[in-house]
Amino acid sequence: MLKSTIKISLALFLFISCAESSTKREEPRPLVYEGMSADELRGVLGEPKEIDDRGEIFDAQSMTKMSLQHWIYDKRVVILINDTVKDPNLN
Repeated sequence: MLKSTIKISLALFLFISCAESSTKREEPRPLVYEGMSADELRGVLGEPKEIDDRGEIFDAQSMTKMSLQHWIYDKRVVILINDTVKDPNLN
C-alpha cells in the first residue's frame, strides 16, 4: 500500500511539474539571418532604437575598407558590415 502511494504521488508530482513548464511560452523572435540586407532587416525588425556607427574596418582579403554598424533594438544587437547582416544574434 505504501509503495503504491509513493508511486502515485511521484507520478502526480511529475505530471504537475510538466504541465507548469508547458504553460510558459517565449515570444518567437523574428528571423534574422547572416547575409540579410539592411532593407530586409528594417522590414523584419523595424527601425532600430539606435544605430552605432563604428567607422570602418579593413578587409585584408579584398584590400578594402568596409563600414561597420551596430543596430541596437530592445532585445538584440545586430552587426552590419557594408549594409549586410554579419552577426544577427548578439544579446
